[in-house]
Amino acid sequence: MPKFETVYVIGKFSPLHNGHEHVIRTAQQNCSQVVLLSWSLPEFDGCSAEARLRWLETVFPDCIALVIGSKAVEKFDFSPPPANDASDQVQRNYTFNIIKMADLPPPDAVFSSEAYGLGLSQSLQEAFIRNVSHVSVDFDRTQFPISGTDIRADVHTHREYLSPDVYASFVNSVCFVGAESTGKSTLSERLAADMKTPRVEEYGRTLWVERGGELDFEDYLHIAETHIEMEEAAKRKANRFIFVDTTPLTTLFYSKEHTGRVDPKLIELSNRRYDVTFLCHPDFPMVQDGWRGEESFRQAQHEWYLKELAALQIDFVSLLGTLEEKIA
Repeated sequence: MPKFETVYVIGKFSPLHNGHEHVIRTAQQNCSQVVLLSWSLPEFDGCSAEARLRWLETVFPDCIALVIGSKAVEKFDFSPPPANDASDQVQRNYTFNIIKMADLPPPDAVFSSEAYGLGLSQSLQEAFIRNVSHVSVDFDRTQFPISGTDIRADVHTHREYLSPDVYASFVNSVCFVGAESTGKSTLSERLAADMKTPRVEEYGRTLWVERGGELDFEDYLHIAETHIEMEEAAKRKANRFIFVDTTPLTTLFYSKEHTGRVDPKLIELSNRRYDVTFLCHPDFPMVQDGWRGEESFRQAQHEWYLKELAALQIDFVSLLGTLEEKIA
């Protein structure tokens, strides 16, 4: 196969799957620069322009990635993309206009696993008055027998065709918040085990114990940032869900309680959203482990959560009753 200077790979990437990755990696092996273009009208659930741009930039950091509809391309003032069912010629003209308006390098080849590839390369050859080859990669889908349509129908069944960075976008985050000794750790551990998926422990608690209950003001932002990093890492290994023991909102509470102040960035992080938020109520006797406050402190903390969740407009599900009732 001849070597090319600039190769274009164009697709919806909704979502980016192993078949797409195979085409792109084959292009990388046969050129100096790969340009990835993507648009979709309408967009598909879970595959927003921002998500697609993040996937492409994460998995292929050495490529030029341009996703129409993402904030990264607002400066170009592109016209809205053609509908997904628009004619091939309309799609070809739009491709040419994007390349010209964004001042992208002219194509030497188009790599694809779709029927449109040959016609697109011929159209770009005429538009740029230069030779533009077409290279078909796994057209019969023998190496990766999957399509975006199949994956969108059931992402979790077809997760083997998605890189961990892409699959993480489809994982639901389930968090447990509440006062001390209300069952958060027990619940998150039990549900994660039942669902065979990762649990994210309360990093603030871990560090608090390691430091013997002595934390500095700067530690609280570090706790929140580290906890979020742990969540994102867990998503890459998850099975549909991750179960999270407390959130940065908890760290905000303890920063105020122990230092009397809060880092502005921690305030921002405390507004982090989860797919489901469970509020554990203090409706059973408190278990004192030597690190917790008194019963009055637990009740005051519960009231604080009710107030803050309402102020932040975070929907939550209350968990009351016995442990088994809460698990159910």
